[in-house]
Amino acid sequence: MQYQCPLCHQSLQLDNQTWRCANNHQFDRAKEGYVNLMPVQHKKSKNPGDNQMMMQARRQFLDAGYYQPLRDAIAVLFDKQLSEHQTGLSVLDIGCGEGYYTGFLAESLYARHKLSVYGLDIAKGAVRSAAKRYPAAHFCVASSYRLPFDDQSIHAVLRIYAPVRLQNLNESLVLMGLLLPSHRLRRIYFS
Repeated sequence: MQYQCPLCHQSLQLDNQTWRCANNHQFDRAKEGYVNLMPVQHKKSKNPGDNQMMMQARRQFLDAGYYQPLRDAIAVLFDKQLSEHQTGLSVLDIGCGEGYYTGFLAESLYARHKLSVYGLDIAKGAVRSAAKRYPAAHFCVASSYRLPFDDQSIHAVLRIYAPVRLQNLNESLVLMGLLLPSHRLRRIYFS
């Protein structure tokens, strides 16, 4: 899966610690390993997304294991669906927060499927925390309404509670998408 420049939509290439497009727009890779693809002109507030207190409360809740059955069921579902396809696929977790599901998918499914797992969130603090905690996954700060990936480059998508435009998913998605609205798990796309 290839990152796309949020300004001109050209593919980004990693050169040392900088992601750069053909138009020389540059985005530094943070020391934690994530890239911020949320230009200031696309922000609607100074610090979009969840604040530090909300992130800490969610992290404590998730670390207590309350959503572990859901996390495990999602991994089983991805494992089952992806086993029918070749290895080397890319998975995107939209609205990944601190990487609870993203990190687990990266760690639990890589050996079998050779997945590249990406997490995307608008909250820079959450992405920073995710990148530090789950180095097996790739993380970026970006809007779920402006996915910074080339068309037809994402093989599978997980979206739990995050807002998203289905049209953007259909443009970027190759194989399948799993959305978890607040009331049910729904498959949105298979081919």
